[in-house]
Amino acid sequence: MELVKFLKDVEELLGKDNVISEGHGLSTFRRDWWSILMLRELLGHDIDAPPAVIRPGSIDEVINIVRLANKYGVCLTPYGGGSSVVGGAYHNGCVVIDMSRLNRILKFDEEDLTLTVEAGAKVVNIERWLNERGYTLDYHPQSFQLLTIGGAIAHGGTGSHSMSNIDELVLSLDVVLPNGELITVGPGKFVRTSWPDLRGLFIGSDGAFGIIVRAMLRIKPLANYYVDLAYVFKDLENAIHFARDIVINVPGPHRVVIHDKESSKLMVGEDGGVIA
Repeated sequence: MELVKFLKDVEELLGKDNVISEGHGLSTFRRDWWSILMLRELLGHDIDAPPAVIRPGSIDEVINIVRLANKYGVCLTPYGGGSSVVGGAYHNGCVVIDMSRLNRILKFDEEDLTLTVEAGAKVVNIERWLNERGYTLDYHPQSFQLLTIGGAIAHGGTGSHSMSNIDELVLSLDVVLPNGELITVGPGKFVRTSWPDLRGLFIGSDGAFGIIVRAMLRIKPLANYYVDLAYVFKDLENAIHFARDIVINVPGPHRVVIHDKESSKLMVGEDGGVIA
């Protein structure tokens, strides 16, 4: 009954088109890419859809949704690109907040080399937008095509195909706390300050302490020259030593990806060796 009242109030806030409480639209949000849930599904077990999906279009709407959830005792699960492989976007019976409408690029500062974006913006779209202007995040995780900035921050994402991890890029965060209060953490364009840094509470927290709604990020100019090289090694150990020597002795920026024998065949068509 409380859920019904909650959804009715949310419909008044967002409009009926942004509240899904029945039908096929719910099944899209039943799980993320967590292998355990995928295996359960493969073995014939049903993965229940969430009780409802709501789609806020602004930070103020997120704040009001969280306050309504407190009023009615409803649990919430943020959902970005659904690319988590650890169950971070699994609803577990909670109402899902689909963050995809909060996808705007809010401020681009070439002087300070910062970019402020909403949490639902996809990394691939941000990178494309920056590249057109001669800049980059230099953040390329395996889930590059699906991942949102909010999801990357909430899961402490690493750029497996780049030199940057998400925690190195985040200058400040805006977070809606469980009580509906909006706070900002991090020094912002000042880069660093002398007071305690609370960003670590939220980066990698899986959304347990609040809903990330906005972030200021470091950017850098695109390189005007690059070289792609591949080397074949007999085993993984030699490839790792080579990668270490490159990072230590060759001036950056550089990106080293090591493929084992199976991955080498799949990714670069080389059969029988380890590629770096």
